[in-house]
Amino acid sequence: MRILVTNDDGHDAGGIVALAESLRDLGEVTIVAPKENNSGVSAALSLRRKVAVAQNGSGAFVVDGTPADCVHLGFLGGFAPRPDIVVSGINNAPNLGEDTIYSGTVAAAVCAHLYGVPGVALSMAAFNPQHYGSACAAARQIIKRGENKLMNGAAAVLNVNVPDLPPQEIAGNSVTRLGRRAESDSPLRNDIDASGEMHFQVGDSGGVVDGGEGTDFHAVANGYVSITPLVVAGTDARAARDIGKWLNTNGES
Repeated sequence: MRILVTNDDGHDAGGIVALAESLRDLGEVTIVAPKENNSGVSAALSLRRKVAVAQNGSGAFVVDGTPADCVHLGFLGGFAPRPDIVVSGINNAPNLGEDTIYSGTVAAAVCAHLYGVPGVALSMAAFNPQHYGSACAAARQIIKRGENKLMNGAAAVLNVNVPDLPPQEIAGNSVTRLGRRAESDSPLRNDIDASGEMHFQVGDSGGVVDGGEGTDFHAVANGYVSITPLVVAGTDARAARDIGKWLNTNGES
């Protein structure tokens, strides 16, 4: 099995180093990761410039671009073996609820799906995690137990969030749905420059409004590894049927 490991925190982040080492006995591991931190860039691609790729001292491919660039080049760049699975992480922050929309970590796993292979996004539910080993153990368990199922399309993308607890204190695994946050805090207006241009800093994520039993928020808060299968299909079939009905009825234009 060929495993492409990437992230959005950068090629030298502690999480990706720990993750890659933990997976080496499961297959051929290749790291293709961003040169700099790319948190919050979602699935952005570098379309209007050349993207540089070099190898660091440990053999990882360092990409001067985004997590999505890393996955696309990992498949098509010709410098790495075409992977059977993409594992993205370990992210130094949770990716719960709406975080998944903005996350470069999750976007890398989604990009894997575009190439027909499963993607696993792996995040620690802490901003300064101390227990990468728990996330490594979760990744190994998912890949070892689910290899045949994942490779046969049982799930396209798994969003995995791990409590920042020692492995022996993890309560177990919980298959969850995405919870919901309130709208983000108002942006902070920092200043207005001499030309009248306003400068803002995006506000923090909103509080949890749907974090009950069955959600990713609830699982992590109770010490469980949250595993959320994400839907990647781009068309809402039910809405398409409804729109077709009202758009094609006779009435005022």
